[in-house]
Amino acid sequence: MVFIFVTYYIAIASAAYVVEIAFGPLGLIPDQSSAHIPDQGVSWDYTTWLNILFLLLAAALVVRFFRTGGAGMLRAMGGAP
Repeated sequence: MVFIFVTYYIAIASAAYVVEIAFGPLGLIPDQSSAHIPDQGVSWDYTTWLNILFLLLAAALVVRFFRTGGAGMLRAMGGAP
C-alpha cells in the first residue's frame, strides 16, 4: 500500500511540475489579477432542486435494493471462490 501511495504521489507531483514548466513559457497560465472570485452565497436555483431530486431518487433506489434482497446477495458474494 505504501509503495502504491508513494508511486502515485510521485506521478502526480511530476505531472504537475511538467505542466507548470510546459505551460509557463507558453503563456497558458492566466494571471491572478484577472481571476474572479465569486461572492455569491448559497442560493435556491435549479441546481439545488436537481440535487434534491436526485438525492430522493438515490434514496428510493437504496430502499428498493434492500427490499428486494440486495443485502443477502451481497452477503452471499463474500465467500471463497
